[in-house]
Amino acid sequence: MSAPQVSQAEQTDAFRKALSNHLKLRPEQIRVEAGSGATHVIFFGVGADSERQRIARELEILNSQNPRLNPLKWTFQ
Repeated sequence: MSAPQVSQAEQTDAFRKALSNHLKLRPEQIRVEAGSGATHVIFFGVGADSERQRIARELEILNSQNPRLNPLKWTFQ
């Protein structure tokens, strides 16, 4: 029972690191949570509206380029 949880945790951590590199943010600014039918991404410490828009555009591109993966849903806190 714990093996899928470890695997899921490893996957979300790897995805968080990949997003961090892609979006040029610190890993601690990103939390990734696997969900049913979507992958939820929460961003911390992104205050500038222009930066939020840039991130949203990048994530929309990732969604469109990877239709077989769960879609990304994101929020800023």
